[in-house]
Amino acid sequence: MNELEKLSTGLMTKADKVKFIDSVKEEILSGNVNPLQVEIYLKNLSDIIDKIRKDDQVKEYVLSEAEKNGKTFDFMGNKIEVSQKRTFDFSTCGHTKYNRNKAELKEIETFLKALKPEMQVFDEETGERLNPPTFTTSQFLKITQK
Repeated sequence: MNELEKLSTGLMTKADKVKFIDSVKEEILSGNVNPLQVEIYLKNLSDIIDKIRKDDQVKEYVLSEAEKNGKTFDFMGNKIEVSQKRTFDFSTCGHTKYNRNKAELKEIETFLKALKPEMQVFDEETGERLNPPTFTTSQFLKITQK
C-alpha cells in the first residue's frame, strides 16, 4: 500500500502522523512517486479538508457530538477540549480615529514599499530618514484546477 493511501485508513495519533509524514517524505525524496503529482494531491486534499472543516453544518455537528462527552475528554488517543475564542470586529465600533489610523497605516505601508535603497526620503514630522522595508522572497507553486 502506498503511504498516501494510508490517509483513508485513519491517522489518529501523533506518532501515526509523524511516521506517515516521514514515510511520504522518503517516498518523494527516493523518487518512488512523482513529486508534482504528490503536490497536486496534497493541495487538493488540503482544499477538501478546509472546505469540510469550515462548513457551518459540519462544525455544528462535530461540536454537538463532542459536547456529549463533557468539556475535556480523551478520544482515540487524542485529548479533546470544547473551547471558545473571541473574534473582534472593530469596524462596527464607529471609532473614527481607529478607522482613519488603520487606513492611514495601509497608505504608509504602500508608500514605504515604493522606496528604493538609493532614495533619501525623510519623514516631514520627525525628520527621520525613511528606509524601504526589508522583505523575503520565496518561490511556490500556484496550482489551479482546470
